[in-house]
Amino acid sequence: MNKRILALTLIVLTASLLLYACARHTPDAGATVQTEEEADEMKNDMQQKPNADDTADPAAPAAPDDAAAPAEAGTPAEAAPAEAGQIEPSVRQPHEPTGIVKLGPALSSAVFAGDYGFDMFLVSGGAKSDEDVFKFLGTLTDTVFVPNPDQAAFACSTTQLKSENGCLFGRNLDWDNCNALVLTSYPTDGYASVSTVNTDFITGKTGKLPDDVLILAAHYAPLDGINEKGLCISVNMLPDGEILNQNTDKPDLQITTAVRLMLNRAATAEEAVELLRQYDLHRSYNSETHFMIADAAGNCVCVEYIKNEMIVIDAKIMTNCYLAEGELFGKGKPEAQKRYDAIAAATAGKDIFTMDEARDVMACAKRSTVLSDHITQWTVVYDQTRLTSEFYHREDYGTAYPFSLFAD
Repeated sequence: MNKRILALTLIVLTASLLLYACARHTPDAGATVQTEEEADEMKNDMQQKPNADDTADPAAPAAPDDAAAPAEAGTPAEAAPAEAGQIEPSVRQPHEPTGIVKLGPALSSAVFAGDYGFDMFLVSGGAKSDEDVFKFLGTLTDTVFVPNPDQAAFACSTTQLKSENGCLFGRNLDWDNCNALVLTSYPTDGYASVSTVNTDFITGKTGKLPDDVLILAAHYAPLDGINEKGLCISVNMLPDGEILNQNTDKPDLQITTAVRLMLNRAATAEEAVELLRQYDLHRSYNSETHFMIADAAGNCVCVEYIKNEMIVIDAKIMTNCYLAEGELFGKGKPEAQKRYDAIAAATAGKDIFTMDEARDVMACAKRSTVLSDHITQWTVVYDQTRLTSEFYHREDYGTAYPFSLFAD
């Protein structure tokens, strides 16, 4: 009897083990259906989701493969601006955001990270005038900006020089005494940059602004700057001539927002020029202007507008005289030609410059050398390889304010 019970027990245990083994190797029907559904969903998602090349605006910057320059620069007339990700943010360490930091009389700095509404500005059609920019800023900040129409620019000097490691970009801003802001910016959808702003242009007759409002608005008024690709830009005034007022079916930019666009979206001088071609340009500060645009590879051009037509000239020195060949070539005040000649003489026969030597080149063209009752408001030398700069305020060339685009 005991042997029979033992035999039956062994048979039952063996059968149980076999059933258990079969159950482990047989997929559950419900689980199989769920897995197939998930696979179908994943397949559909992959089929429905275009790749970056299919979705990218054909004229907007494409996402670089290795954080290099955008494949195509610019934003066309009706297109939305570049979406986040199309310009990959730098992997380098940014500085921490700050409010307005006082560096000295009429000189301050600030660091910003985030969105300041520039894409919205472009989508809305941009601006045909400084007043249009102020109106847009009013919608962003609930602030009524009251410009000062009596502000006027005078003169500037700019040059690109070679260094041991790449290129340097020097710039003097000659103006009535004004408040200068050095703005370091890390936008959510564009290249990081350091730019210099005359904040009197923003505040005008508005009065004192809160730090956050002034910093946001300053993004729309850069007069020079460098971005993380080493692209440098300067705006220099020209003698009054035919008013710059392009009028086609393109969206609109006035001069300072054009600088912001190039700093945000262009990695090379060529890309910057192509960006400008996609917009109708309009004057700022009641003055005519030209741009100097220089990239880290040593390409440097002057962009002028004559009879509302863009002209691009290869140039390494730019003051306030027309450089385009034709009836306006060389037109400008005599003191602008003197500053041009001073830079040309200081750089003749020399191939490589240090930061200090570049500063000295710009100092030889300071405002007071040609007009004793005026001074240069700021001189800045940008290192287009290291992405650093040295800033000098009101012709005090013994005191350098160093800036770096990144903290590492």
